[in-house]
Amino acid sequence: MAFNAAHGAVGSGGTLDAAAFATAAARRFSVFSLPSTLDIIATVPAFDTGINAYGTALTAISQMVANGSLLSDVLANNDPNTLAAAYATAAASPPAGGGGAAVAAGAAPARPAPAARSPWAASRPSAQPPA
Repeated sequence: MAFNAAHGAVGSGGTLDAAAFATAAARRFSVFSLPSTLDIIATVPAFDTGINAYGTALTAISQMVANGSLLSDVLANNDPNTLAAAYATAAASPPAGGGGAAVAAGAAPARPAPAARSPWAASRPSAQPPA
């Protein structure tokens, strides 16, 4: 998202550099309630009982998609107000699938089947932010 916003801010004739990326990332941090000190490139999101702010933000983005938004639309959205409203709705929504099921004491919860990989995912170039 920050990469897309930085690219849009500098335009086709501008230079997309680390400063442009950092500025765009800082704007997204406030939308997703991420600390301004977060190194988005070096930090690994954590989930489950040790969830961190980055994991929470990614969970809410997943919920935005579960609520009916296309991921491509979420990633391309450069309007902070629209994005913040969709994020707040998603963050307040129960997780897709109802948040899990009760498990008897001592029993292991059932693991979901792995998601099928899209056949075109491997052929798409990855968008990496500038160094």
